[in-house]
Amino acid sequence: MNRVFSKVVPVVAGMLVALALAGATAHAGDIEGTWRLVKRVLPDGTVLVPPAVYGMGTAINGTRHLNVFWQTPDGKAASYGVISKYRLTANIYTETTLASAFDDGSGGPVARGVNGETKSVPVNREGGRISYKLPFDPPAVAYEGDSLTATMEGVLVDHWERVR
Repeated sequence: MNRVFSKVVPVVAGMLVALALAGATAHAGDIEGTWRLVKRVLPDGTVLVPPAVYGMGTAINGTRHLNVFWQTPDGKAASYGVISKYRLTANIYTETTLASAFDDGSGGPVARGVNGETKSVPVNREGGRISYKLPFDPPAVAYEGDSLTATMEGVLVDHWERVR
């Protein structure tokens, strides 16, 4: 499955942004909740909004669930979903992937995984801003209040909002 993901990183990156949905310790309230993908901005300035891209994720009590659907450049449907466990401390974000499914829209088989792999990354905190690079995939994420951005330089910037 890692081979599949490495071939489609630019497409998957935006969807995986919600992998950043986290929080299970004293700092959990900073990023916990339900998040909705509002828009995706491409390097050429193109802005994608529903129905071209949809995303919803939750992070509550150490469990995260994410689903993202989008259209490929040739108009085919693609999707990514993941369920994981997470922990956020003052300095470290740790995630354990429990199950995932990725459809790149090519018509090929859906890549599914149930691996239980755990990775940790450092967390940066500046005022009310929390940021880190996702442990399994390239986007860098930044939470500030009820806003979340996921950035993959030269590929996309996804903008999410917390819904209550």
